This record gives sequence, structure tokens and C-alpha cells, in this order.
Amino acid sequence: MKTLLTTAAILAAATTAHADNTKHFDGLYLGAEAGYIHDDNDVNGPYGGAFAGYRIQTNDDIVYGLEGTFGKPDISPYGSDFMHLWTVVGSVGIATGNDKRNLWSIGAGYAQIKIDDYYANSANAEAVGFIGYERAFGSAFSLSLRLKTYEFESAQATIGLGLRF
Repeated sequence: MKTLLTTAAILAAATTAHADNTKHFDGLYLGAEAGYIHDDNDVNGPYGGAFAGYRIQTNDDIVYGLEGTFGKPDISPYGSDFMHLWTVVGSVGIATGNDKRNLWSIGAGYAQIKIDDYYANSANAEAVGFIGYERAFGSAFSLSLRLKTYEFESAQATIGLGLRF
């Protein structure tokens, strides 16, 4: 009986002490984001949108991804209206912490801003870059904070809620 209890205690300790090998940032995900845009020309305002992407997390906790966003800034620069803003970015990051639920990442890609200026519609293509932090909660949800820049002339800060499949 003593041997059985000792064996059970050792097995219980071994199973609780093992590392969590769950890849919290691997696979398909989608979500919603809200934030604020500031431009060097004092064009400022709120932003709301959605995002979707796919990431691969290696056994070394390096995370590679491709993501698209689509949203609408609620600003009217110079009598014009922003119709929409979309981006496609590639990213690389690292999952950190004892539980590997913290993701620090950087990314770069392409953005298109469509503006209705009452005379004609125009679309501006721009380079976009970002730095970000994301925290995974449970097995499927995460909360992200990002700071994006559009050709270093505009900055956008967002907070997002994502769902991983």
C-alpha cells in the first residue's frame, strides 16, 4: 500500500510539473478591433474593423503569420470621407512567458485607403508596419494591442479581441 501511494504521488507530481506545450498562436483566427488614428496633418478619429489571419507557431515558439484587416476610420479630412481601409501584413513574433501565452510581434505589408472626396473616389496605396502584443486566454480567445504606422505619416493604435479555430 505504501508503494502504491508513493507511486501515485510521484505520478501526480510529474503530470502537474510538465510544461504546457500548447501552441496558443497557431492556426486560423479572426476578430474585431477598435482604435484611434492620428495623422501628421491633424486628421484624427476613431476606427473600427475586423481582422483574419493564419499563423504557424514553431516548437521554438517563433510565430509566423499572414493577416488581413478591413475597417472604417470615422474621420473626414478636408471635406472628404474615408470609405474604408484595408491591410495585408506578414508578421513574425515570439511567444513568451512560462505558459507561452504572450506574443510579441512585428509586421509589415500593404495598405489601401479609399477616400470619397465628393468629386472622385481615390485609393491610396501605402506601406504599413506594426508592433504588437497579444495575450491568449483559454484555448481560443486572445486580446491584442497594436500600434501601426502608415508610411510614418499616420499612426493607428488598436485593441482587438480574437478567436482562434
